[in-house]
Amino acid sequence: MTPCPMGKKHPYRDSPPYRGRDMKFMLRDYAEAVRKIAREVGLPLLDVWEKFMEGGDPDKLLLDGVHPNADGHRVIADMLIGFFRGEE
Repeated sequence: MTPCPMGKKHPYRDSPPYRGRDMKFMLRDYAEAVRKIAREVGLPLLDVWEKFMEGGDPDKLLLDGVHPNADGHRVIADMLIGFFRGEE
């Protein structure tokens, strides 16, 4: 699984590493590394990042800009259920 993206409510969004940048820059690279490794070794991957970004606003699925809220957990749970049922 890739991580979920960070949202605007992230408590450190104005700290020096993020100031003046898209705050998702480090986590985006991490998510891409997870995708790359899964491809290279032939493992299935649930792309939570992409699923959260589908609507264009991941904040609606995040509690505090980092952790999924109830709706975000439902999205992840549905992805996992689909995977184990062979639907993903």
